[in-house]
Amino acid sequence: MFGPKCTAMYKMVQHATKTNQFEGPVVGPVGMYLKINRGKEQYAKIAELAIGPGHLDRFIVTHRADMELLKKFRRSTSCGTRDCSIFQIHQRAAKDKYRTPSPPEGVETVASVLNIDDPMVFNYLVGTFAQIKHDSYE
Repeated sequence: MFGPKCTAMYKMVQHATKTNQFEGPVVGPVGMYLKINRGKEQYAKIAELAIGPGHLDRFIVTHRADMELLKKFRRSTSCGTRDCSIFQIHQRAAKDKYRTPSPPEGVETVASVLNIDDPMVFNYLVGTFAQIKHDSYE
């Protein structure tokens, strides 16, 4: 699912997490935290297209120092910004999922098709879609 450089970066993040090198929570790549809800498999490709390119390989941090450490990991693995991008989310968004409205009966959304347990990943995706929607109205 992920390229070899992204996999190497993931292993470095896991090691750094186990050895308490991060100041705050770090997750990624985003795609590792997404599961298709049972019975919604027919919508998986649509959800992937809705999420868009470059989001599934992204790593998420809450502190600037953690972003700098991930940039160092990215350089050491030769993983470019297209394959191992990094996004900083607000610390509050690491704890609780944003509340999102339930879709009308018979309407599927990315949030109803996917099971996203990690609040940082959920909030990152919701924030990304909200920004895309906001930008399209400007």
